[in-house]
Amino acid sequence: MSIKKKQINSLLHRQLSKIIEKEIDLQNCLITVSEVDCLTDLTRAKVYVSILPENMALKSIKWLNKNKGKFKKELSNKLRIRKIPQLFFLIDSRERRVEEIEEIICQRKISTKTFLIE
Repeated sequence: MSIKKKQINSLLHRQLSKIIEKEIDLQNCLITVSEVDCLTDLTRAKVYVSILPENMALKSIKWLNKNKGKFKKELSNKLRIRKIPQLFFLIDSRERRVEEIEEIICQRKISTKTFLIE
């Protein structure tokens, strides 16, 4: 990954986090930008977000993608880059996978301890 792409990913991540935190009033929902990944030509960016509670994820993603033009305009006002990439908001499911893996590991540890005790 090029240095420029890393810098733009980081810059977009910070600014989108601030915009979502300050300017969006979503009651009973927490949205966190977990990663931004621009294409090499910097025309598009995938914005991975984690949303709690999970039952609000689909509704929130639809809302974010519906309003991505507003986010792009806000970014263009705050950033000094030639062209703001087109944004695509996606649910970051890594946390859920980590929880599932941890749960499996815990279950295996418990079953192993039970086996050793008997």
